[in-house]
Amino acid sequence: MKDKFLQNVRELGLFSPGDSVLVALSGGADSVALLDLLMQTSDTLGITLSAAHVNHMLRGASSDADEAFVRDLCREKGVALHVLRTDVAEKAAKTKQSVETCARNVRYEFFSSIPCDKIATAHNADDLAETLLMNLARGAGTKGLCSIPPVRGKIVRPLLCFPRREIEDYCKARGLSYVTDETNFERLCTRNRLRLDVLPELRRVYPSFGAAVVRCVSSLREDEDCLSLLAEKAFAEAFEPLSASLSVKTLKTLHPAVRKRVLSIFFSVLGADSPEEKHLDLFDARFAVRGFGATLPGNVTVASDGIKLYKYNTVNPGQAVPLPVLIDKFSAKTVRFGRYRLTFHIAKGAPEEAIRAGSGLDFRKIDDVMLLRSPLPGDRLRLSGRDCSKTLKKLFTEEKIPPVLRKEMPVLTLRGKVVWTPVSGADAHMVPTADTKETLIIQTEEIYDESGH
Repeated sequence: MKDKFLQNVRELGLFSPGDSVLVALSGGADSVALLDLLMQTSDTLGITLSAAHVNHMLRGASSDADEAFVRDLCREKGVALHVLRTDVAEKAAKTKQSVETCARNVRYEFFSSIPCDKIATAHNADDLAETLLMNLARGAGTKGLCSIPPVRGKIVRPLLCFPRREIEDYCKARGLSYVTDETNFERLCTRNRLRLDVLPELRRVYPSFGAAVVRCVSSLREDEDCLSLLAEKAFAEAFEPLSASLSVKTLKTLHPAVRKRVLSIFFSVLGADSPEEKHLDLFDARFAVRGFGATLPGNVTVASDGIKLYKYNTVNPGQAVPLPVLIDKFSAKTVRFGRYRLTFHIAKGAPEEAIRAGSGLDFRKIDDVMLLRSPLPGDRLRLSGRDCSKTLKKLFTEEKIPPVLRKEMPVLTLRGKVVWTPVSGADAHMVPTADTKETLIIQTEEIYDESGH
């Protein structure tokens, strides 16, 4: 299992040499195995480890016993441990969330508060299958059927290709002790019923069901990546900056799979909160109907006049959103974006000035066209030389950039992820290194009038 684990980590590029990795350690078989595997491979991968445990205080003495087990384990292994004790049931009641949702939010907020490069969680192939079935039952599209991603921001999941039974066998072979959460055997929530009743029956009928799910999800992720890239290109063509609107004529030419993703990007640009599939279906069916309109989550109303889609009653020609621009790494050129002029050119090696200024991207890591656009809600990047990532909103606030100017701030993305801004420079993963053969240099200049001077 160790060799397969190491191969999986390398193929997915989950860690970089020098990474500090925080292991989410519940004390169960999955997380104990994950910690053990990372300890065995840490020298090979060039990473350092610490762990974090959350006592949700939901199971009384059992929760305290799990915490004690984790403390003893980390003390024995010499692993630094961070512990949070919090009454999740009380917090869930106050926030009107389900206990499961509240517990998950508490965990990830705690993990994110601890300085580290990566957060490793122990989700496995069974979790992948359970989530796929839940999303399938809810009528999810391709993105939802991709289930649990192996990478989401700084969160990585190295065990997604391993079924729970194989992980438990590994623990037995290695003589690893672990704790068992007795609530996992209670049929009180959907996930447990799937785990205890549905998955065993599927495996009885289809013995290779677990491996088939892993292959299926991998294929779906490739499809989703392709469609997302096509949608970014189509959005750049359909978006009209003066009124921050979307061309109905261009939308009509798109395949529905691409068009829905373009609509999703557009809604995010307008400030809507995570539109559901039903919203996308509604607009996909009626976007060309003059007078049609609907309110999205976040209280954002979008309407159609038959020519364009726009944010209802808020169009202000004096506050234009710059038009997104596609950037081909092989085509050195100068582009205008709002009050900025950006010049792209390729330099040999890794110029020290570019690295210090954060104005260079490692050319070999740019495998496709990039999109230059305005910031979107949730955009974040990892800061070079610092043990954290930040949302662009927080970064702009710290740099005292007025909100009115942020919509003109150029954000360079690659496959939907932010790789550069003039405020932060390059994302840490894109910074040139000593063995970089070519660097894409980005020179930025502010301009203040229509003549460009």
